[in-house]
Amino acid sequence: MEISEIMKALEKNTAGHFPKGALEEAISRKEEITPHLLDTLVYAEKNMRKLYSNVEYFAHMNAMFLLAQFREEKAYPLIVKLFSHSGSLPLDFTGDVVTEDLHRLLASVCGGNTSLINKMNEDRELDEYTRDAAARSWLVLVANDIKTREEAFEYYLSLFRGGYERKPSHIWGGLVSDCLDLFPEGEFIAEIKKVFDEGLVEESFVTMEDLYREQKGGRVKALNKLRAQSQYSLVNDAVMELKAWAKLSERPAEKTERGNYDFLTGIPAPVEGANSVGRNDPCPCGSGKKYKKCCLEQNMVMKGPSVQELYSNHREQMPVLVNYDKDPIVFCKVYFSILKKDAIKTVLNSSADIEYDDRNKKWVWLSPGINPMGGNTILGTISIEGDELVLDTNSFKRVSKFKKYAEKSLKGYISYLKTEAKDITAIPEPSPEEKKKAAREQEELMNIPEIKAMLSQKADDYYLKSWVRQKIPMLGDITPYEAAKTEEGRQILNKMIDEIDERQNASPLDPFRVDTLALRKKLGLAR
Repeated sequence: MEISEIMKALEKNTAGHFPKGALEEAISRKEEITPHLLDTLVYAEKNMRKLYSNVEYFAHMNAMFLLAQFREEKAYPLIVKLFSHSGSLPLDFTGDVVTEDLHRLLASVCGGNTSLINKMNEDRELDEYTRDAAARSWLVLVANDIKTREEAFEYYLSLFRGGYERKPSHIWGGLVSDCLDLFPEGEFIAEIKKVFDEGLVEESFVTMEDLYREQKGGRVKALNKLRAQSQYSLVNDAVMELKAWAKLSERPAEKTERGNYDFLTGIPAPVEGANSVGRNDPCPCGSGKKYKKCCLEQNMVMKGPSVQELYSNHREQMPVLVNYDKDPIVFCKVYFSILKKDAIKTVLNSSADIEYDDRNKKWVWLSPGINPMGGNTILGTISIEGDELVLDTNSFKRVSKFKKYAEKSLKGYISYLKTEAKDITAIPEPSPEEKKKAAREQEELMNIPEIKAMLSQKADDYYLKSWVRQKIPMLGDITPYEAAKTEEGRQILNKMIDEIDERQNASPLDPFRVDTLALRKKLGLAR
């Protein structure tokens, strides 16, 4: 393809057609295509309002993600400028990119230079969600070892101490949440408590109890969790990510006014007051959430009778199910042809995150720190089937992650063939008999005395022996034993143990249960 043909193919997002070939050709001709992609961003920024009315225009999206994969630093000021227009136009023009991927795009093109990111974050004229994305890009830089945790905290501390205006806003909730992901310690605990005391944070977004929960695992676990989350990865597979965005942005062909349809769902917007509340504005119900994440869908159903007509011939949509990485679940089988079988086995057997399961004759691909129940998370399994290496996993982003690993560690030993994907909605519903059988097996397992005793012992060992002697940031970096000596400390401890009770009452069949009465007695808090 000629460069002009590639750019033409990347200009529009037409329903039913994804320009995978043009994107792959662009990637293979990185040096030639880059100036044209940069020009696209310049054009999009200057003509944003005019382009916004063209529902098929998609060149700016393709350009941003390709340049992010290229790590093109010349794109850095252009992306910042595009999103630095005041008002909601940049958010409307790019859909949910601001809240979902802008932080990753900025981190991918900044080359470690955060000057423009910081300026964007501290610009009080910008939309609060854009500013929040700029602040969050620091987490991507830390997760990918471009910046250190200490550098991020130094910058975040400056926001607590004057960088942010002292009034309630989404940016405060975002900042606190970002700090929690980095495991705040020392003076940060006091700064976070202060913004809660001043009412700057909407507690439906994040609470002091969230801080306590995040502190339980320790710094190492928190940083491992950060590095394992796909939302903090750099942009490495533009084709796969753009395919998802292209699908999300499709609208019914008969409508040409972008404002007549919700950007993500294609559902007609409410007729009454349609322009009074933007998708990214705070919801008027007072929940503190964004309108699109709260009452948008409900208002559409109430005000737009055509919603029922639109879906009359479609099955009711399932909620989006996600894995521990928070990626939508899609069952994937990835096939590679084997070039050097013995070499593959040697590499897999020596990989730190891959273990061989001798019983099932497969390798298990693991990731530490992202399982909220503790321990490793299984990302997928790897097997050799004849002349093919087969990866089984449950999201496109995990496929991308493994392909990146294969490119680095298995290069010359395997060759990519294909990926087969099956959406979870295609999995048949288990029969009543199968459901009963699974529930019965689970109940039988949990009723085995040895297992119940083991889990109960583990809970008691942790809370009654270890936890009471640990320094807890929520308690001001003193132990529960020390906190129990003051009235304020006792109040906080009671609240913390009440939370454990609530969690256990909500899951009565969970065998991992702590004896909270014994815990209160041990701390002299018995009621």
